[in-house]
Amino acid sequence: MVRKPFAVVAQLCGISAAVTAQAVQLLQTLRYTDPLSYFPDYAHVRDLPVDKFLVTAGFTGMQQSKISKLGIAGDFREIVIVDATLSNATKKTSFAYLSEKYSYPPAAVMVIGDDPGSEIKAALELGMRAVLYDRTQVVEVPDGAVSVADFSGIGNLLE
Repeated sequence: MVRKPFAVVAQLCGISAAVTAQAVQLLQTLRYTDPLSYFPDYAHVRDLPVDKFLVTAGFTGMQQSKISKLGIAGDFREIVIVDATLSNATKKTSFAYLSEKYSYPPAAVMVIGDDPGSEIKAALELGMRAVLYDRTQVVEVPDGAVSVADFSGIGNLLE
């Protein structure tokens, strides 16, 4: 459930449409209220002298509350929340949209993410540079991507 939209998980688990709809209604109201902190190495991302964008997926209210709790909104030129209950957008279409909106050729865009099947795959399909953030270094790195265990390695990858 961490990496797939709830509706997909519900379908895979055979949850009825009625129960899925009720669950989605509930999930749309949830907000994160506990203290939340980012990884200590996040400071390296904050300090990068480039435009940064955050593309995240999930229910809008929950994602906005986590961004607020982390206090990171000001670190990004634009934040896009991919909410499957509100649109058909995906991380891939969001990356393409941002690249076009800000006139960045795909080859000039570096996508950093922790999911090889989501943002890393999307970046590679769009001809963007893909960096797998894998703190444990146990995830298989897709062909064409590079891996870092710590955000401090990102600066070395900038051209």
